[in-house]
Amino acid sequence: MENLERVLQLNIGVAQEDNGRMFDLLSEIFPLDILSIPSGTEYNGWIVPDDWQVKRASISGSMRQFFDGTEHPLAVAQYSDSFHGTVNYRELYEHVFTRPDVPSAYPYHSQWLYRPWESNWGFCVPYNQYTAWPDCDYHIDLETVKTPGHMKIGYSHIEGYYPETIVFAAHTCHACQANDGLAAVFVLLELFKWITQRQRKYSYLLLLGPEHYGTIFYLKQQRDLSIYRGGVFLDMPGSDGPLYLQRSFEQNTAIDDIAEYTMRQVQPDLQIGPYAETFGNDETVWENMAEMPMVAVSRWPYREYHTSADNLDIIIDAKMSETLEALKKMVLLIEKNFRFDSGPTYLSLSNPNYNLYRHHPVPGVVRPLCRSERNMARMQGSLFRWFNSDKTLLDMARRWDIPFTTLHEYIKHFQDKSLLKVKENWL
Repeated sequence: MENLERVLQLNIGVAQEDNGRMFDLLSEIFPLDILSIPSGTEYNGWIVPDDWQVKRASISGSMRQFFDGTEHPLAVAQYSDSFHGTVNYRELYEHVFTRPDVPSAYPYHSQWLYRPWESNWGFCVPYNQYTAWPDCDYHIDLETVKTPGHMKIGYSHIEGYYPETIVFAAHTCHACQANDGLAAVFVLLELFKWITQRQRKYSYLLLLGPEHYGTIFYLKQQRDLSIYRGGVFLDMPGSDGPLYLQRSFEQNTAIDDIAEYTMRQVQPDLQIGPYAETFGNDETVWENMAEMPMVAVSRWPYREYHTSADNLDIIIDAKMSETLEALKKMVLLIEKNFRFDSGPTYLSLSNPNYNLYRHHPVPGVVRPLCRSERNMARMQGSLFRWFNSDKTLLDMARRWDIPFTTLHEYIKHFQDKSLLKVKENWL
C-alpha cells in the first residue's frame, strides 16, 4: 500500500512528466523496460497528447472565490483549454462536471485526452459545492499549458520454452484513482515477480501504459503479432465487490475457458458477462489490432468509479490477494494443460500389467455412487476417445466436472507408462 500511495501523489496521465517518476517507482518492485512515444505521434487517427499542466484555475463572483481548481489534480477537466472571461450561471453550467451520486467527490473527466479536436474548457466540481453556488455572473481565470512530452509504456516480456505468449495488461493513466488502474498494476507486478521464479513452458508479457494509447503504440512496433495467444486485462481489483469476468470477442476461446474455470475455484458464484458489456478497455485494442482473445477481470461496478473517492480507503488487501490468487491459478493451468495426441484404443485398465483403473463401489450393491465417483467412472468409460482426439486436458476436466489437478495426476500415470502421447504446446 505504501508504494501505491506514493504513485497516487503523482500527477500522472497519458503524457505527463510524472509518468517517468511513476515507472521509476514501479520498476523498484519489478524491473520494466520503457517505451517512450513523443507527443503528436499519430497512428490510425490516435494522436499522443501533449503534457498538460494547470497553472491557474479559479471561479469567482459576487466579490469572492467559489472554486480553486489547483487544489486537486482532478478539479480541472483533463486536457482542458485555457479560458479567461465572464459567464452567467447558465453558461457556466455547460462547463462544470459533477457526480450527484458521489456528491463530495471530484469527478474524473478524460474525454478530451482521446478527442483533442473536441477540447474545450471545464471544471470538475463536487456536486455539494456546485449546488450551493448562486445564480450570478462568474469570472473564470483558467490557464493551462500544453507542451510536447512523451508517453511512457512499461513492459516486460519473459521468455519461456515456447515463444507463444500470454499477455497481462493494466492501464496507468488515471490520476489520483487507486482502484481503477493502479491497484491492477500492483497486482500484476506481484504476479510477474512470481512468474519469473518458476520454470515456464510459455512466454508472458506484462504491459502497463495509458488506456488504449499504450497498447496501440506498443503493438504498432511489434513485427510478429502471431505469438500473442491470449490475454487478461485487469482493472479495479481492490474494491469490496465480487470478481467479474468479461469474455473475449469470440467468447469460447482457450483463455475464456481458463479464466472461468480458475476464477470459479476462487469464487464459485462468479459473475460472467459478454464482450464489451460493461466497459471497453485495452482488451478491445488487442482483439482488433492483434486478433488475440482477451478477457477482462474486474470488480465492476463500484460507486466511487471515476471520482476522487476512488482512494486508498476503498482498497481491501484481501480482495487484492484474492485477485492475485486467481491469476496465479490461471498461469498454473496454462502451464500444466496439454492437448491429447495419441494413445491406445481400448485397454483393460484393471489389468495388473497396467493397474490404471480407479475403483469405486458397485452401484446398487454396496451403496449409491457419490458425484465424484460417478464422474470418474463416466470419464474412464470414454477415456480412449479423449486420448485419440485433439482435445485438451482442461476440456476433459470441464466435461466430466473433475478437478483439473486430480485429472492431471491420473493421466500422468498413462504418460509414465508410455501409453499416451500429448502435445505440450497446446495453444
